[in-house]
Amino acid sequence: MLPILLVSEDKNKIKLFIKNLQEKEKIRDEYVFRIEPQLKHFSIDQIKEIKKALIYKVNEPRLYVLFDFDTSTYEAQNAFLKTLEEHDNLVYFVLVVSQYYNLASTLISRSKIIFAGDEKIKKIEEISKELDQLIKNKDLKVLGSKLFLAKTKKNPIEILDGMIEFFKNRLANDINSTKILREIITHRSYVVHNNVDPQNAIDHILIYIYKAYR
Repeated sequence: MLPILLVSEDKNKIKLFIKNLQEKEKIRDEYVFRIEPQLKHFSIDQIKEIKKALIYKVNEPRLYVLFDFDTSTYEAQNAFLKTLEEHDNLVYFVLVVSQYYNLASTLISRSKIIFAGDEKIKKIEEISKELDQLIKNKDLKVLGSKLFLAKTKKNPIEILDGMIEFFKNRLANDINSTKILREIITHRSYVVHNNVDPQNAIDHILIYIYKAYR
């Protein structure tokens, strides 16, 4: 079974998802292991401990729930991928994250992404996917996306906040992020104070991003 990237910040919904998975796969309580980061980051040492535990085979399904896995180091993510290659089909992994795009693309591509009913997070993730494609493909097809249509008074603020969240997470590795963030924040203020048409603000930002990466 592919590891599950469970995207949510709602503790109750995370708990319910794990409970339902446990019941569906008939996993006994003593074989459910909940692991949280020991420090600020999920470390490679914690992955090594899991790998050691998996050496001992049992004839029952086991579930490992790794909380805040989007804080994991690059080394920890690589180690986890190697662990995936070696574990048997009776081992299940749920990686609980709030921002899955912080993870390596190789890990994302080998996981099943599930949003645990958190619409705000889901919207941010969808916006992040579109912006990622805009940056990679360097075209303006995104202007026709329904995701960036200012349908209601509240909608454009949510879109701009999603953009801000995306570029905040790129600050460490993307030299364009700082100036783009300034531009988004400025136009967000214009929208809030009714100084600019919301759709024009969103379209302007998308074109600004497109030009920044050409």
